[in-house]
Amino acid sequence: MNKFISFEGIDGSGKTTQIELLIDKLKSANKKAISFREPGGTPISESIREILLNNKNSTLSDTSESLLFFASRSQLLSEKIIPLTKDGYFVICDRFNDSTIAYQGYGKNIDVNYSPTALIPVVFGVIILVLNSGLKKENKLIAHVVVLLTFLILFGLVKPLMSAIEGDRIMGITRVSLMMLSTLMALVVFIKSFIANRSKKS
Repeated sequence: MNKFISFEGIDGSGKTTQIELLIDKLKSANKKAISFREPGGTPISESIREILLNNKNSTLSDTSESLLFFASRSQLLSEKIIPLTKDGYFVICDRFNDSTIAYQGYGKNIDVNYSPTALIPVVFGVIILVLNSGLKKENKLIAHVVVLLTFLILFGLVKPLMSAIEGDRIMGITRVSLMMLSTLMALVVFIKSFIANRSKKS
């Protein structure tokens, strides 16, 4: 069974000590165990760590900082965590996603919450693209379905936008606003196309 454990807590709370105790306990039970720190754990991730901790990089924006943390984590996952857990290791990490949510998310109002519901507009978009062939054939039923789906997407984006505004998350506001704008533009195109087709028939 694959095992991945992360320890979270403020600096000086004893994470490193507890990790060392756990590693010793696992090894005494003849289990393969290894630990990593975040950011870090691989040559690339350690290079990113140096950038993040370098006081000379004071102009680093909060968004850039968050992306660097994600880049370091992605490299650690692909290069170390996933291969080692597949090989039967207990992988113990000093900080992981929870730290990003706490420090960058709540501490700096960066939108780091990635809900599966964010994929809903994408799914609807794929459906609309599939139905688009029927729209081109002037299929009345499909035209109505496409417009209805587009309305649903637009309506479904209102709550995420309000949530982003309430949380003062600039990235979230920008992302959702762009999605709403593109959806509205698509809606206008679909309605104009539908009206044009009706006019031709009449």
